[in-house]
Amino acid sequence: QRRMVVERRQKVEARRTKYNRLTEAICGLLDDYSMVSFIPMNVKDEESIDLVLMHVDNTIQYGEDQEVRGADQDDNVGEDD
Repeated sequence: QRRMVVERRQKVEARRTKYNRLTEAICGLLDDYSMVSFIPMNVKDEESIDLVLMHVDNTIQYGEDQEVRGADQDDNVGEDD
């Protein structure tokens, strides 16, 4: 039984080493390509919340599929005059 415990610990250690290398590689990619950033937010400050929302919208490209409206286009498109 002691032998089984030792073998199990060795397997766990080998797996841990493998995943530690993977974790380090992923962290390296995130750091090298600036894929993660943090924005301070104060829930009591509306401007702070707006800034965070703007960053989220930009990141997920919210509204990208909407048609661009020119200055000469009427906002009441489709409404009867």
